[in-house]
Amino acid sequence: MLRLIAITAVICSAAGAGHAQVFNDPNPYAQASQDRMEVLRQRNDRLADDAQQYRTQTRLTLFELRQRRQPEPDIPQVRPLAETPAVSERRETVSGTEREIDSWLDRRPE
Repeated sequence: MLRLIAITAVICSAAGAGHAQVFNDPNPYAQASQDRMEVLRQRNDRLADDAQQYRTQTRLTLFELRQRRQPEPDIPQVRPLAETPAVSERRETVSGTEREIDSWLDRRPE
């Protein structure tokens, strides 16, 4: 009896190995989806590298342009004119005209 059980177990196990089930992915598009995600990751990495390269080139171009720029000329300080009779007369005339305009603006409405 024990022998019969052992023989049955060996026969069943041998038959089971030939008919073992293979796990099938329930989503047949999973591999295609993973491949697409990998392509998108690679594209993203390439675009990020390109953007970094453009930033570096821009900084280098700006640096070169600043180096080539001509220095601004030194503008000498202008000394005020000495007080001459003509300058004093002009100042008096302008300030007198301004007083006339101010008094006209301050007048009462009629």
